[in-house]
Amino acid sequence: MAPQKKRKRIYVDRHVQGGIVVRLVLLWLASTALAVGVWFVMQFFSDPTLGLRHYLSGAGKTLLPLLLAFAVTLPIAVLKLLRFTHRFAGPVVRLRRMMTLLANGQEVPTLKFRDNDYWQDLAEEFNRIAENLNESRNRIAELEEQLEVQQNATPV
Repeated sequence: MAPQKKRKRIYVDRHVQGGIVVRLVLLWLASTALAVGVWFVMQFFSDPTLGLRHYLSGAGKTLLPLLLAFAVTLPIAVLKLLRFTHRFAGPVVRLRRMMTLLANGQEVPTLKFRDNDYWQDLAEEFNRIAENLNESRNRIAELEEQLEVQQNATPV
């Protein structure tokens, strides 16, 4: 079996992958806000008599490392998520492209997804449909030729 091509892009479907990334970022923001809120509550309950100004003045020492850790995780999570979503978004993009060619009357090559991609069964079903459609188109072309030959051979 020939080695599979390495992916050139991991962001291939703006609607699917973009929607998932937006949701991840929103969850990340909510988690960060929750962590900061929990931090403030824990600081307050450790000594409620000190006041808000005291907690805000010391926030840099304890809260900044937490926020930096959250900031580092976001791009890593987005990249990992995009790589993962490409395993199902990429095949659908390729399937859509092949369906367009087929709908435009062109013969298409056998559709094959990468080994780790999802939707392998879709490729198999598409290949069956494409093969049947190509056979039907070829049969129609043959019958049209036969009809034309018969019409030209029959005297008027």
